Amino acid sequence: MSSTSKFLGVLASLFFLACVVLPIPAHAADGISAKLEEVKVTARKRTESFEDVPVTVNVFTEAEIESAGIERPRDFIALTPNAQMIEVQNASNTFIGVRGITQNRNSEPSVAILMDGVLLSNPSQFNQELFDIEQIEFLKGPQGALYGRNAIGGAIVINTKKPSDTYEGKIKVGMDDGFGYRTQFVHSGPVLGIDNLYYRGAISYKDTDGWIDNTTLGKQADPEEDHTGRLRLLWEASDRVTADFRVGINRFEGGAFNYRIAATDAAIAANGPFSSFTGPFDANKVLDIAANNKGKNVRDMNNLSFKLDYEADYGTFTSITAYDEIKELAFGDNFDYLPPAQSVLFAAFGADQYQYQIFDIETFAQEFRFTSPGEDRLRWSAGAYMLWTERSLVTSTNLDFGTVTPISGSPIGVAPFTPFAAGTNASYLADSQDNFAWALFGDITYDVTDTVEAGLSLRFDRDTRENTTLTPTAFIPAGTTLATGQVRKRSWEEWQPKLSLRWSATDQHTVYSSIARGFRSGGFNQTGVGTDPVAQALGIRDTFNKEVADTIEIGVKSEWMNGRVKSNVAAFYTEAKGSYYFRFIPTSGTQNLGSLDEVSHRGFEIETSALVTDNLTMYAAVGVIDSEIENNPTVGGVNVEGNNVPYVSDWTLNLGASYRKPLNDIYSGLEGFLRADYIVTGETYWEPSNQFNRDPFDILDVRAGLDLNEEMTLTIWSRNVLDEEYNVEYSSGGFVTPARPRQIGVDFQYRF
Repeated sequence: MSSTSKFLGVLASLFFLACVVLPIPAHAADGISAKLEEVKVTARKRTESFEDVPVTVNVFTEAEIESAGIERPRDFIALTPNAQMIEVQNASNTFIGVRGITQNRNSEPSVAILMDGVLLSNPSQFNQELFDIEQIEFLKGPQGALYGRNAIGGAIVINTKKPSDTYEGKIKVGMDDGFGYRTQFVHSGPVLGIDNLYYRGAISYKDTDGWIDNTTLGKQADPEEDHTGRLRLLWEASDRVTADFRVGINRFEGGAFNYRIAATDAAIAANGPFSSFTGPFDANKVLDIAANNKGKNVRDMNNLSFKLDYEADYGTFTSITAYDEIKELAFGDNFDYLPPAQSVLFAAFGADQYQYQIFDIETFAQEFRFTSPGEDRLRWSAGAYMLWTERSLVTSTNLDFGTVTPISGSPIGVAPFTPFAAGTNASYLADSQDNFAWALFGDITYDVTDTVEAGLSLRFDRDTRENTTLTPTAFIPAGTTLATGQVRKRSWEEWQPKLSLRWSATDQHTVYSSIARGFRSGGFNQTGVGTDPVAQALGIRDTFNKEVADTIEIGVKSEWMNGRVKSNVAAFYTEAKGSYYFRFIPTSGTQNLGSLDEVSHRGFEIETSALVTDNLTMYAAVGVIDSEIENNPTVGGVNVEGNNVPYVSDWTLNLGASYRKPLNDIYSGLEGFLRADYIVTGETYWEPSNQFNRDPFDILDVRAGLDLNEEMTLTIWSRNVLDEEYNVEYSSGGFVTPARPRQIGVDFQYRF
């Protein structure tokens, strides 16, 4: 049976399911009045009931965030069907995939990410500590008109807790078995002497040695030290004017370039150390880190934003201004990620290698939006968005002669466009970009009847990128026409329409559907890549194309037993052109993106949660996706048509339960709780050739604790309880990164 036939069969099944469940009347369980938490969302820039929103959205409320122990983006993405997050190389290199729309190094994200209504202008900002969070919403499918730039696969909306009009606070401390500790402090209330001005300050500090062993250095390869601070001021100047000012700082230090070359046992037996050159490789082989150069990642982020709302009789005018700055250095070992005594390069040439990358970006963004009143039968919004970006990127490969390398510590502060260790550079590439992006957007929603709603939105994006080659002449690849100071300029643009329908069939059942287009800009690979024979053979050029995705979705949201059981069933089909794939080019030490001509993604999600008893809540969610490369006969001389799209896991499974019970017979006000989350990720292919794949793996996370009273909570937790071994990623050339093993910790929280 063809994949299209399979998908049509799934659609038919979903329609049958809808026909079966729609007539079922809601009823209360005998003698039980409790129900699941009622969820309100802002998925359409208005506060609405979850059931009324015609889009698939996974919502993590404050209670759910606390229960699941969500502390970083990877935690809630792991609980989202048909979504995954890959963390490799350094803190900023995190790749979100949703319904087949993937992300990779140096690319724009696959989803728009907003914090307190402000769009994050760069994907490097996303991976940070999440604390003092009120709600997280993960919308799937193109969301450009409402959420803007890069919403090709969806949008992630993170809302921190608002400043309060009374004084309140929270202290949280914890320890983990990576020999680490953490502390958080939050305080909020009115600013004395100024009417209607409120503040909320939140700080977090985390320090852990890590869990992944480096057998050469005798220490962990994945330490983390994170300092985060946020201040939010909310001024309700009048009944019509509200000003929201946010400032945030973050400094992160951790490991970097934690790779091994995973040749097969047969290759090692046949070729010994030279198997790292020849392969074949094993994407499922999990190895300890053995580098002699300790990887180090230093990232500094600063952000400011100002959001102004003016509510008139005819609607609300919103202005959002944001400034972001990110400086990052990643330093570590290089091929073949072994100490000189074991290195093939050292044996052959008398020198091993290390590497570093310096990344510096500043952005300034401005958005204007007007939104009509939410109670009207005809509702609409319109606006404009502008983004200015200055970015520099330096990549260097250096020789390691077996002594302490010149930058075994932190080379932060090095002149970014000067080779750091003169005379030791094997390669050195530097570029800067000066980019400008703008967009116009609008949407209209109309209540056709009391039960039928129709929506139409449209967005136009244009990105202009100007790349300047800053590589010194001595490092310009031979035989090319490139020159230091050379400027390349190109623009990418696209119209993005969306049509949605919602039918409230009964008070308990909603059917929704949409057809939409999403867009993500193309970009430049690094200097000299397009003329590198190795890159050319692998299909890599100076630029990579824009990605355009057209998606059809249909779904049913249902509620039974007077709100004790809720479910969502959705199916989707996406055709995308210009999807990214990743290639590392060892001759230049560059990380590059290529473009697939056309791919398709077809799949579905089934999610349900139930209040089984007044104390026990259970949930289950499955996501299935069939991704296929189409109309793309070769990549790097290899026939890939019909293959699976790289970086897409073909299915996900989430099962979980949460149990809470008062223990008043032991002590008044005492309450115990237990939660378990079982997460399965299906097979994942890493390259268009489908030569390498990661087998399915499963993770079990457990949390247990006591609410000592309304103010104090003690929690014991463990991630990856079963100590599952798997690789986070496989990269071309045999590079694998191991995942963290079992982690255990304890937290204490006091609210006042």
